[in-house]
Amino acid sequence: MATKIQKLLYEFEIVGHGDEDGFNDPVRTAFDTNISRVLAREAIQNILDAHETKEDKPAIARFELLEEDIKVIPDVDNLKTTMEACKKHFPKNKDCVEHFESAINILKSKKINILKISDFNTLGLQGEDDDRNGGYYCFLKSVGASGKSGEEGGSFGLGKGSFYAASALNIIYVSSIHNKKECVFQGKLRLVSHRGEDQKVRRGNGSFGCQNEKPVRESDSIPDFFRRTSQGTSIYIPGYKDTADWKTDIIKSVLINFWHALHKGHLEVEVDKLIINKKTLEKCLKQYFNPLDPNTEENQSPLPYYDAFLNGKKHEVDLPTLGNIQLYLINKPHYPKRVACFRKTGMLIQEKRFNCTLPYAGVFICENNKGNSILRKMESPNHDKWEKNSAHSKRNGEPLEEVILADKEYRHFIREKLREMIGSDGKKEMYIGGLEKYLYLPSENDFESELDSGAEGSTVSTKKETSLEVGVDYKDSIVVTAGNAVVSLGKAISDESSPDQEGDESGPGDGDGGGEGDGGNGIHKDGGGQPVIPTGGHLRGRKKMDVRSRSFANLLSSGKIEHLLIIRDGKPKDKCSIVLSAGTDEYFDKVKITGAKDSNGKECEITEANQIEGVVLDQRGEAKIQIEFESNERYSLNAVVYEDK
Repeated sequence: MATKIQKLLYEFEIVGHGDEDGFNDPVRTAFDTNISRVLAREAIQNILDAHETKEDKPAIARFELLEEDIKVIPDVDNLKTTMEACKKHFPKNKDCVEHFESAINILKSKKINILKISDFNTLGLQGEDDDRNGGYYCFLKSVGASGKSGEEGGSFGLGKGSFYAASALNIIYVSSIHNKKECVFQGKLRLVSHRGEDQKVRRGNGSFGCQNEKPVRESDSIPDFFRRTSQGTSIYIPGYKDTADWKTDIIKSVLINFWHALHKGHLEVEVDKLIINKKTLEKCLKQYFNPLDPNTEENQSPLPYYDAFLNGKKHEVDLPTLGNIQLYLINKPHYPKRVACFRKTGMLIQEKRFNCTLPYAGVFICENNKGNSILRKMESPNHDKWEKNSAHSKRNGEPLEEVILADKEYRHFIREKLREMIGSDGKKEMYIGGLEKYLYLPSENDFESELDSGAEGSTVSTKKETSLEVGVDYKDSIVVTAGNAVVSLGKAISDESSPDQEGDESGPGDGDGGGEGDGGNGIHKDGGGQPVIPTGGHLRGRKKMDVRSRSFANLLSSGKIEHLLIIRDGKPKDKCSIVLSAGTDEYFDKVKITGAKDSNGKECEITEANQIEGVVLDQRGEAKIQIEFESNERYSLNAVVYEDK
C-alpha cells in the first residue's frame, strides 16, 4: 500500500498576549559577521559532536555552494506573501524594510544560491518530536537548549543562529536520517512578527513541514531536492549571503579551528571538492597560510601551533583537578607568544597569551572526561575562551570550586613550563643596576587619559601593546644584551599584540607588569568587577594621601622577582607609609614583604603589620621603591599611601 504524501505548509503561531518578534533577533544577529568562518566553526562543532565513533572512521563535513532554480524552494509564492507581511509590520524600521525587500527580490528571481552542508559517519538527528534530549528537538525546536554531554562541544544551544544569519531569507531546511533508515525533515524560519491572512499577528519564528509545526517523518513526503539517501544530516541555507570568498573563508576557518581534529583523523572536510584530512592537512596549511606573515587577530595562522605540536617539547602531567593534560612548546623567532588550547572535541577554544622573553608557540590539550567536563563549563557562549566567571561555571553568582582550581592549575602549569624553557634556552639575562630608570613613568597627559577613560590607576585597554602597557620609555629603544640574549625595551616591542583583558598572563621573565591591575588610589577590581581593598589594616589616625601609583615586575639574574612601586603626585618631601596588597590573576591578599628600599638604596622599615614605613617623596612629590616578597611570584600591586606625621 502506497504511503499517502502529506501536504506541507509554512506555519507561524499566533502571538496572542505575548511578545512580538522584532528585527534584531539576538540568536541571529550575534553571528551576522565573518559569516563563512563562523558558520564553518559552528557546523563542524555539531558534526564532531554527532560523530559515530564506533565506526572508526572520520566524521565527514561537506560544503557545497549550489546555484538552483528558484522552484526548489517549497511553496515560493506563499513565502513571498509572508515576506511582504513582515516588511509591512515594522514600516518605520528602515533596516527591516530593506531586508525584506531584498528577500522578496531573491524569491522573484529565477535562480538562487544555496549553501549545502552535509555530514557523514554521523548519528543524524535522533529523537522524537517531544524528546528534549534528542538532536532533532535541540536543533529545530528550542533556543538556548543543549542536550550535549561534557565531552561534546556546544553547551548553550545558540550556535544554530549562525545558520539563519547566513541566509538572506533567514531560513534553513534540514534533512536527516538516523538509525540507518528513520528520516526527519523540516524547514525553520526566524523572521519578524507579521499579520497572517486572517489578520492575526503571528510569531516571526515559524516552520515548514506538517500541520501544527510537526516535522516530516515519511520519506515520500520530503521534497526531492532535500531527500537524503544515507545516514547523517544535510542543512540547506537558501540565499547564502557570503558568496564572494566563501571557499577560502571556510577552508581557513577549518584549518584554524580544527587542525587538531584533522590531524587525529577524527575529521575530514570537503569544500568545493578540496579534501582536507590527515594526509592533506600539512599541504593545505602551507597553501593557505604563509609562515612569514605575522600572526595577528586579523590574520590568524595555525602554522606556529601545528609546528609546536609536531616538533615542540612535550610536557605531560596529571593535574589534581583537570587530570591528564599535555603541553607542547617551541621557541622560534616571530612566533606569537600564545598557547592554542584544545579539549577532547579537537576544536580550538582560545589562543591565550602568556608573556615570555622568548618568542614561542604552544599547544595545550585536555582530553580526559573529567577535565573536559570542567573546561566545558568554563566556555563562553561562543566557545572561544575559558573563563571562571562564564555562565555555566557559577552557582549563586560565585564560580564553582572545581572551576577556580582548574583555572589556576592550567595557567600555573603553562607559566612553569615557560620558565623552564627560558632556563633551558642557554641564554642568560643580565640584571643591570639602575635599569629601572628606563621603565615608563607616566606623564601628566597619561594620567589625564586614564581619568578620562574612567580608569583608576589602570591603563586603557587597547588592541596593540603600547609603551604605557609594557612599562618602558616610549621615546627611546633600549637594548640590553647578555651573551646571545637580546631583551628589547621600547619601540621594538611596542608593536606586538597586547594581551586580552581576559586572563592573558604576564609570565616569566618579561620585566613588564604595568597595565591592567596596577595600583591606583588603593582601589583594585577583582575578576567580577568588584573593588578589592588592600588588606593589612589601616594606619589609625593617619590621613590617606591623594597620590597615584603604578607597579612593575622584573626577573633578576638570580631568579628572584623584584617589584618596583612608583608613587607620584604627592607633595615634595612628604613622609608616608604604604599598605600593600598583592595578587595574581586569581586573588589579592597580604603577601609578606622581605625587603624594600628607595631609589637611593636606603632600606625602608617593614613593620610587624607588613607595612612599609618612612618613605620620603622627592622634590617632585615622587618615590620609587624596590620591593621583594617572601614568595617569588610576579604580582600586581595595590598601594594605599598614608601621611606620616
